[in-house]
Amino acid sequence: MNIALIVFSLIVPIVALLLVKYFAWARFFGPVVIACAFGIAFANQPFITFDESTQDTIRSTAKLISSAAIPLAIPLLLFQSELNKIKAHGKTILLSFVIAVLSVFLGVLMVATAMKDQLSEAGPVAGMIMSVYIGGLPNLVAVQQALQANDFIAVQAATTAVSAVYFIFLLTVAKPLLKRFFPAHPSPEPMGHISEELEGNDPQPLWSKKHLIQGGLSILASIICVAISAGITFLIVGKDNPQAFSLGSVLGITTLALVASFIKPLRQIPTHEPIGMFLILIFCFSAGTMANISELVSTGGTILQLTALSVLAFLPIHYIGHRLFKIDIDTTMTMSVATMFGPPFIPAVVQAVDNRSVLVPCMVMGFLGYAVGTYLGIAVGLYF
Repeated sequence: MNIALIVFSLIVPIVALLLVKYFAWARFFGPVVIACAFGIAFANQPFITFDESTQDTIRSTAKLISSAAIPLAIPLLLFQSELNKIKAHGKTILLSFVIAVLSVFLGVLMVATAMKDQLSEAGPVAGMIMSVYIGGLPNLVAVQQALQANDFIAVQAATTAVSAVYFIFLLTVAKPLLKRFFPAHPSPEPMGHISEELEGNDPQPLWSKKHLIQGGLSILASIICVAISAGITFLIVGKDNPQAFSLGSVLGITTLALVASFIKPLRQIPTHEPIGMFLILIFCFSAGTMANISELVSTGGTILQLTALSVLAFLPIHYIGHRLFKIDIDTTMTMSVATMFGPPFIPAVVQAVDNRSVLVPCMVMGFLGYAVGTYLGIAVGLYF
């Protein structure tokens, strides 16, 4: 099963890209949605019933694929960054981040206050939920340890289940549905298709020797960036703190990639983004395989209810706030991911909105969310 899932994760992006190239309906949905749909179909198909052991294997393999694809994709998508363009996003991106954080804070606080009599540890649970949706899993661990909460596993399962539903929404119908209510981004930079990115005005075929060498250099540069970041993080945090290692590695990878973007010969290699996009499609397929619909339906409990209601409370505040301040739809959606999911998930939604210009600013704000999430989570936990 491990090998089969790995093979599928490599084949599905190719199929998705071919469908987009030859069929109008596929171009409407885009390769990200198609790859994610294949993953969901694979996990929820009715023809083969997997036992619990096989399902655990599928999940662990999918997580392994995701944990490999995203770290390698982030440098490739950042190598071509032009940091001077961030200035154009300055006030807007900061305002967007403030709205995102305040919406989570208010939404979780309102729901937790209304349900505090239904949970013996309403405060710590609300604090952990808030920490996840402003920062990420490392914040959840930090708040749990700070408050000595007992419902860590339940909160992690509930936030993962609810987040999966919202993430699928973002990758599929969110932009077509919401863009009519929001202004367009003032200076969008389309991601383009792999063949367009590689060929452009270059008369050489897609798989020419030149492009293969360039692709090899892109992958090598990404591997070096990941290896250096992982090595430095390991020396700092050691092997006994996986959450800190994950956070430190992603932060290191992002920082090194942005520094490397100042190296002009590296920045001008045209294969960075196409290969990064391909890795994002691998991630989307593997993420889709972890969306077990029957489990989402069968999962119950007060913590799941509190989590779901909190998300239903703060998302309208997030979108209404952005609409009132006339913030564009691409920034609105991507900032929602930056806080709710964290930097590793941003590239997938950037591909879905087809605008690379929001990638770096939202990555920066996502890391700021890691810092803010713990403080607010602990504060709310102590409030009740």
